[in-house]
Amino acid sequence: MQIHVKLYSTLKPYAPGSEGQFDLTLRPGATLKEVCSRLGIPETFRRTALINGKRAESDSILNQDDILVMFPEICGG
Repeated sequence: MQIHVKLYSTLKPYAPGSEGQFDLTLRPGATLKEVCSRLGIPETFRRTALINGKRAESDSILNQDDILVMFPEICGG
C-alpha cells in the first residue's frame, strides 16, 4: 500500500532525498512506529503525528492513501 508523508522542520532530514514530502510504500497494517523506524526517526524524538488530520499514536495503523504529517513538538515558556 502507499501513503503520502509530509515531514516538517527538524524532521525533514529523515525524508528520502531533499524533499519533506514523499510517497512511501508500506505493508498493509503498518503502524506509525514502523514508519518512524523505517525513516530512522529515533523513538525518543518528541514529535506530533497526524493521519488524515487526526492525532496519531505510535500504534496507529495506516491505510492505503493516508496522509501522514509529522512535526516536532514545540516547547516554550
